[in-house]
Amino acid sequence: MKCQLKKYKDEDVSITILGHSLGAALAVVNAFDIGLNGINVREGAKEPVLVTAIVHGCPGVGDADFKKKFESLDGVRLLRGKNKIDLITLYPGWLTGYRDVGDELLFDSRDSPYLKKSKVRLSFQVVMHSLSTNVCSIAEHNLYARKI
Repeated sequence: MKCQLKKYKDEDVSITILGHSLGAALAVVNAFDIGLNGINVREGAKEPVLVTAIVHGCPGVGDADFKKKFESLDGVRLLRGKNKIDLITLYPGWLTGYRDVGDELLFDSRDSPYLKKSKVRLSFQVVMHSLSTNVCSIAEHNLYARKI
């Protein structure tokens, strides 16, 4: 990552990480690692390069201390797409100490008239449809704005 930031030192760049389910949990940890270790800070720069993680169907990743530390990281943003009927997003759960991080984009795939009626409502089609139909909500989360 540092090599790429150095290579494009004269360009306005950002880091975007995407993930679904277990990949979403890894994306959260990846964004945290980049921000915590200053990997998104260029040599001689005052501001970090913006890191944006967009995840869908993410299980719990860390406890309250992790959440507090994650949300204090400068230049790191996370949007968590959550389908109301996706049980994975409920595990491991509050009772075990896990907390959700980032901003939540909550939706119910059963409400869309554009998706086929099916018992399986957690497909890639649902993920892409939910993100594309919630563009205004995503914009409200201001993922691409820097902290001031």
